Amino acid sequence: MKHNEEMNEWCRQLEHLHLPRWNELPELDLYMDQVVTFIERYLGLFFADKQEKMLTKSMVNNYVKLQLIPAPVKKQYSRRHVALLIAITVLKQIVTIKEVKDGINNLAQVHGEKWAYNYFCEEMENALTLLQSCLKQKNAVLFGYINI
Repeated sequence: MKHNEEMNEWCRQLEHLHLPRWNELPELDLYMDQVVTFIERYLGLFFADKQEKMLTKSMVNNYVKLQLIPAPVKKQYSRRHVALLIAITVLKQIVTIKEVKDGINNLAQVHGEKWAYNYFCEEMENALTLLQSCLKQKNAVLFGYINI
């Protein structure tokens, strides 16, 4: 029964998930700790193991070395950095880092970074809405009711 309650709670959280669009990202540049905190606030729902960090300083530094994101300017990260880090943090759970880099670069070149990022957010939310709907149906079949 505990598993069912946890699943229901996760589904409720999915209902209210909103990834920040480009214009909702911080206008002022952030330091590393602020970036990590900002991203954890929005993406914490994706990581069941709260002990496991979804984004660390080392990861960010590696993304700079791999040229997934540009180097910070005076140790500060812009709106562009934050958008890229949100996309990378989610997508790396599904595809390889090379595929993340290629996908981001291709979409950004064709449509621009702002459009590509907002498109990513919309599609993630659409996919999660579909997932939530499927989970509700599965719970209804398994437990004979829906209490979400």
